[in-house]
Amino acid sequence: MGREKSFVNYKGKPLINYSIDLMKQVCKEIIISANNTHFNKLGFTVVPDKQSNGPASGIVACLPHCSENYCLVIATDTPNISTELIQHLYKHKSANKITVAQHKEHLEPLCAIYPKALHSQIQKLLSSGERKLYIIINKVGFVGIDINNELPFYTNQLFFNVNKMSDLYHDIE
Repeated sequence: MGREKSFVNYKGKPLINYSIDLMKQVCKEIIISANNTHFNKLGFTVVPDKQSNGPASGIVACLPHCSENYCLVIATDTPNISTELIQHLYKHKSANKITVAQHKEHLEPLCAIYPKALHSQIQKLLSSGERKLYIIINKVGFVGIDINNELPFYTNQLFFNVNKMSDLYHDIE
């Protein structure tokens, strides 16, 4: 996209606000992984990602700051994630594995619940040079929660992801 997409407007508000509004409904605290000081103005804990090696290093940076045993991770560029989806994940969460939304056999590791206890395992994989979140969750262990059209909250736009400027004008069906 060429710029910090978290603050780009989508359907009348910054993308980050969709994530914040969702998290306020289902979480006791909000922790943002970011190296940009613009996030400080949002009024939540901002944890710098010192390794700057993608989403996995942001997750590793934030997990120790989580006051709960589980940390909900969602990306700032998926504005259609719903509270019902998150509640469904929590209902099926695993005590010792990452609980990952899965749709059409595709894993969504940035719509997942990470047990805080897995921090050291994920950190070891990052330290060994592994950066790909899909490989990390496979090595650490995960439970995929099937999200399909039989669920009352499902829409085909639930996991819509804003990656380029033209996505900002995407009409929800």
